[in-house]
Amino acid sequence: MGLEEFQSFPNFCEHLKDLKSLTLKERLLQVFLEEDVMIAKDEMQRNLDWVKEDVNDILLKLKESQEQEKIKELEIMAERLGLEESDMLSLNREKKDIRFSSGFLISQNYMRTPTVDNPNELDCLVPIIIAENVEHFYTEGTVFLSSQSDTVAFSFIVLNPREVHKVFEEHVLSATSKRPIDVYRSKPNSPSVSVTLKRRTEKLHVDLVPVLQIPFSEYKHIDWPRAKTRWPSQELIAKSKETGIDLVAKEVWRPTFSRIENILLEDIDRDGGRRKDALQILLRVLQERWQDFYKTLSSYHLKTVLFWACEKHPEFTKWETLEKSLNVLLDELIRRLESRAVPHYFLSEVNLLRSTEQLSELLLQVTELRRDPVTYLEIQNVFEYSPLDIGKYWYSVMNSQIRLYSRQIKFGGHVFVSSGLFE
Repeated sequence: MGLEEFQSFPNFCEHLKDLKSLTLKERLLQVFLEEDVMIAKDEMQRNLDWVKEDVNDILLKLKESQEQEKIKELEIMAERLGLEESDMLSLNREKKDIRFSSGFLISQNYMRTPTVDNPNELDCLVPIIIAENVEHFYTEGTVFLSSQSDTVAFSFIVLNPREVHKVFEEHVLSATSKRPIDVYRSKPNSPSVSVTLKRRTEKLHVDLVPVLQIPFSEYKHIDWPRAKTRWPSQELIAKSKETGIDLVAKEVWRPTFSRIENILLEDIDRDGGRRKDALQILLRVLQERWQDFYKTLSSYHLKTVLFWACEKHPEFTKWETLEKSLNVLLDELIRRLESRAVPHYFLSEVNLLRSTEQLSELLLQVTELRRDPVTYLEIQNVFEYSPLDIGKYWYSVMNSQIRLYSRQIKFGGHVFVSSGLFE
């Protein structure tokens, strides 16, 4: 990055003033965060803004499709049973009804081995809604439904995850049939239905993932929070437990802790630390520099490493600057890669580092980044310019602006831009 990245001379001077009290490395990391990382983050936010509208529309159409199908089913059942129209309401209440919500949660955590973050790829969790008179509970990868009413005997049925996925896919196809949206079947054993949204020249790939929400206490294998931990706070732990866990439909029902992870991330820098900024830098490096290691390292690995580092180093002094935060995070990542294990933060017996392919090469890259982040990230030192260099640069900028304005010739109130008239 050079001087030309700053939009105006006053902005450049103000930027120098703000960074004056920081070490050189800290200043340069801050510049990299602002000029490289945040630009990508802004692109993601722009995509989020318009994709939410389209996904909302798809799910509303999906809801209409479900309601129409539900009415047809009830009419057929009522006709077979010889029921009057007034009895259909009672039949509706007793039906073990599975529906999909028209609301959704942005996530990137539903896969056991998530892929690299990409501003053109998003994941949306779509909650499954079960009829009010039907209870559900989870055990060892299986979800059971139970119901009891005056006319229907107490019963248990197993909620088949692949059938749920199949029904969801059919509804998505129906909801998008009359729109310029591509729907393609998910990869084998994937819980998602993938759609490609198009707006002008942009394309965005969105994975729609049906999830079933269960209480925190129903998942027996979780080994979090750990005893005597100082991070997160007891208040945050209580809030996380109250939030619950989501199950995704794979070969069996598998847990995702997306909502709890979002809670932890939102609160992670309450003390003014730079943990999240350090993570954002590594996510950017992963996307731009480490894409060849996608089978070994993912964004979910990096987030998990951050959680472990926060638990290991709860004190603010480790995270008070961007440089310190990046160092702590990289040290923890190096330690995990050297041990060939990145334990799941909530299921510590599960090793997320499933592939050790190219692990040695990746470890060399991470170590090099830790040793000299400024050189590794190719951050140009804008602070090494002399006052004469800065003056020359801004003189050339102002001169080119004057030459541009001098080409504007007014005729009859209109402005025409001349092509080389004053060259």
